[in-house]
Amino acid sequence: MVKNPFRRALVAFAAAALLLPVAFAQVATDPVASDPADDPVLVRLGAVEERASLVLERFDIAVRGLAGTQGVPYGPELIAQVYPFLPQFLDQRASELVLLDQARARGLVLDEGVVEAVVAQARGQFPDEAAFVEVLASAGFRDVDHLREIVRETELIALVVAAIESEVTFTEDEVRVAYAAVRSQLVRPEEVCARHILVDSEAAAGALGRAARVGADFDAMAATASTDRGSAANGGDLGCFARGVMVAPFEAAAFAAEVGVATEPVESDFGYHVILVYDRVPATTASLEEVREPLEAQLRGERVDATIAAYQRASGVATFPERIPPLEEVSAD
Repeated sequence: MVKNPFRRALVAFAAAALLLPVAFAQVATDPVASDPADDPVLVRLGAVEERASLVLERFDIAVRGLAGTQGVPYGPELIAQVYPFLPQFLDQRASELVLLDQARARGLVLDEGVVEAVVAQARGQFPDEAAFVEVLASAGFRDVDHLREIVRETELIALVVAAIESEVTFTEDEVRVAYAAVRSQLVRPEEVCARHILVDSEAAAGALGRAARVGADFDAMAATASTDRGSAANGGDLGCFARGVMVAPFEAAAFAAEVGVATEPVESDFGYHVILVYDRVPATTASLEEVREPLEAQLRGERVDATIAAYQRASGVATFPERIPPLEEVSAD
C-alpha cells in the first residue's frame, strides 16, 4: 500500500480526532466545495467517482486527527504545511477504494455491531450527546451517520487486509534468502564490561591501580575514592559497552585491557581513571531463529503490500492530482 503521512489516519480517528479538545472547533478553512461545476473528480474506480469535495473533507478529518495526535493547533498554518501531501492522500484513497471493491468481491460482510461499538466507545468519552456532537463537528464529521460511514469503511478495509494476509505464504528458502540479505546488519559489536575509579591526580590513580593489582577490593575503593559518584555507588560499574560510547582514551584502554587486571592510570577530560574490565563479549551475528519472527512479519507485510498494489494496477483505478484545487481557492470558499 502507498506509504504516506496519512496512512491509516482514518483508522485511528476515534482515538485521535474525536478526542480533540472542543477548542479545535475553530475552523480555519472550509475545504468542501459547494458548486458541482467546481467539484472535479479526483479518484475514479469503475463507476465510482469521488470528487474534490469528498476527498478534501476526508483529508480535513485526517489533518484534524494528525493535529490531535501531534499536539499541534489545527489552523491555516498546519493546513498549508500538509496540503502538498494531497496527491499521496489521493493514492491512499485509491488504494482504499480498491480494497473496498475487493471486500465486495470476496463477499465479506461487516458485523454492524463492530461499528456501533466504536461509536459507543467514542460517545462514552463525553458527558452528553450535545458534547459528543460538538466534538464530532470539531473533528470534521458532518454527523454521527458520517462517523458510522467512515468507521464502516475502515473496519471493512481491515477485514480484507486480514484476509489477504491470511493467504500469504512463503517457503523456508525464501526466509533464508531474506535473512542472508540482512545478515550483515545483524552484527552485535564486541563489548567490554568494566568498572572504573575516577580521581583528580595521576599519582592517586596509580596508587589505586597498584592496590587493585595486589588484591585490594576494587568495588570498595571505587565506592570511597571515585569522584564519579554515579557509578561509585555500584562499585564503579559502568556495565557493558561497545566502541564509540566512551571517550577515546578510556575506550582504547578498556578494549586493550586484560580481563580482571586493573589498568595503569588513563587520562581523559574527566580526570584519571583506573579501569577494571570484568568481562569481554565478542562480536556476534544474530541467528535466523533470533530474528525469524520480525523477518517473517516483514516478509508478510511486503507480500500484502505487493498483493494490494497488484489489485490496484488491475483495477484501473485512476487519480487526478492535477485537478486538486489550489489551496488559495479552497481557503476562499
